[in-house]
Amino acid sequence: MRSTRISITLALILACALLAGCNIVAPAVAVLSGPPTRGALYDLDQGGRVVIFIDDLDSVLPRRSLRRVIGETAERELIRKKVLAPEQLIRSDAANAIAESDTASSYMSIVDVGLALEADTVVYVSLTSFSISRDMASISPQAIARVKIFDTGLNQRVWPGDPEGYLLNMTVPKTAGQQPSTRSEVSQIQMGLAQSLGIKLAQMFFKTEVSRFDNLAE
Repeated sequence: MRSTRISITLALILACALLAGCNIVAPAVAVLSGPPTRGALYDLDQGGRVVIFIDDLDSVLPRRSLRRVIGETAERELIRKKVLAPEQLIRSDAANAIAESDTASSYMSIVDVGLALEADTVVYVSLTSFSISRDMASISPQAIARVKIFDTGLNQRVWPGDPEGYLLNMTVPKTAGQQPSTRSEVSQIQMGLAQSLGIKLAQMFFKTEVSRFDNLAE
C-alpha cells in the first residue's frame, strides 16, 4: 500500500513537470524529501573543554537566573545529542561568577574568563533582546543574541568571520489571546523562552531541522 501511494505521488510529480503552472510539485517534493535540515555551523568538539558564557551586558533579561536556564539547557542538549561528553563541559554559570567576581580588578576579556576556568573553547552568547510580546497585543516571545566562539590557546575569535557574531534568533509564532495577567504566568512564559533559546543555541552545533521561523531577524 505504501509503495502504491509513493508511485502515485511520483506520477503526479512527473505529470506536473510537463504542465506549466502546476502547484503540486513543491509540496509533493517536500513530502518525499522530508523537512529541510542543515549541518552544524561549527564543530564544537575539538577535544578540549568548553564553557558557554551567557552575557547580558544591556540587562535585557528580566531575571538574572534566566542566564543559567539558557546555559544549562544548552549544555543538556549538547550532552543528549552526544556533541560533547559531560566532562568536556564547564558549567555556564561558572563563567558569570568569574566575570562578576570581586577579584576581577578590571574588565576581563572573554578569553580571560575562559582561561580562568581552564577552558579551551568559549561559546560567548551576548543577549540583545528578550521579550514575551513583540506587538504588546499578542503572546509572541522572541529572544535575540549574538554568538561568538573563542579559542583560549590562540587568544582570538575563531568563529564566525563576522566580528559582530552569528545572529541567533529564537522567534515563537504569535498566539492569539489575552496577555498574561499574573506574575506567575509571565514567569512561566519567560522560562519557556529561555529554555527554547538554550535548545536553539545547542542546535547550532549539530545537524537539525530548519524551521521557517529561523533567523527572522536577519
